[in-house]
Amino acid sequence: MNKFRFLFSSDDYGSAEQNYFFIKKNKYIDKKNSIILSNEITKKIYKKTGIKKQFLIRSKEKKLSRKILENIKKKKINFFIVGLNSKNFSIDKKILDLSKKLNIQSGCIQDYWGNYGFFTKKNSPNFFWVLDLESRRFVKTKLSEKTKILITGSPKYDFGKYLINKKKYNIKKKKIKIIIISQPLNILGIKNFYKDCVDFLNKIEKKIKIYLLEHPEDDQSIKYIRQNLNFFNFKILKKKKIQKLKENNMVISISCFSTMTYDMIFNDLTSNNQSLNIFYQNLNFKKNLKKKLIGLKKMPLIDEKIAIVLSSKAKIEKIISSKNFFLDLSTYQKKNSSKYFKKMKNSSMKITKSIVKDNNKLTL
Repeated sequence: MNKFRFLFSSDDYGSAEQNYFFIKKNKYIDKKNSIILSNEITKKIYKKTGIKKQFLIRSKEKKLSRKILENIKKKKINFFIVGLNSKNFSIDKKILDLSKKLNIQSGCIQDYWGNYGFFTKKNSPNFFWVLDLESRRFVKTKLSEKTKILITGSPKYDFGKYLINKKKYNIKKKKIKIIIISQPLNILGIKNFYKDCVDFLNKIEKKIKIYLLEHPEDDQSIKYIRQNLNFFNFKILKKKKIQKLKENNMVISISCFSTMTYDMIFNDLTSNNQSLNIFYQNLNFKKNLKKKLIGLKKMPLIDEKIAIVLSSKAKIEKIISSKNFFLDLSTYQKKNSSKYFKKMKNSSMKITKSIVKDNNKLTL
């Protein structure tokens, strides 16, 4: 069995997570002779991959260092997996360009439904592994005809034993807690999202505790909310604390279009917890921004009856004030999501096999 000698690059958090879970349990990766390129934020994700040769690329660096190029040659890297960051001078752009120059095959794992990053019909990888049929239909119109767009699911959701409660979820003695999921402040529409959240959260009962989940690539949202909006009744929540909060409370998460919302839905399937996860998008966002930001014309997983999307502040206020609404909607969400996420099983293996199938020098 020939093991893969990969170079992984990721200048954005979502791609780094996909790469991490792809690496995590993949016995076909030669970790001793693979390489990771990351930035100050994504390097934290790669700590426990077992790949020791890692290079930190700073955002201002316009060229790859000679040391990186020498290591690619020395370790005989035979495949590049790039991220989806579309910023100028991103690591991912540089690596895709390098793959073409060195005639080394490249691929990318989609991190969010419809997302195709900086790829164009003239500049895209050899492989693009997408989450489902809807995503494939969309990105097919954006990428090169030579790019193989394959439905593999998501490595991030390719683990865990699903636990679907047969008994009715017990809401007695549990209190409602609200998590607002932040996103980078420079994304169009996020400031309006925060403003609307403050409007309806200021009207709810003061006993309900409200948390703000920090985005790893954002340090401005907290300052913005405190300085510009009349709302101070929230606590900062770290990602690792979510599970504990869910265990003893009825957690309602509210986001604009964050991937973290889908992570929270998935995590309920691998635990005995049950939460309600809502996307709030006002009408202005729906009309002007959603197609540009998300890629898909409609919210991911709305056809599968998983995504609960609201554009009315009054409806959210009503849901928050009722335990019965929480129970009915969260049960509905968990039941439907279990059917969908089971399709993600063996995602990493599907990706691995697709590379082998196209490369005569590699075998499993």
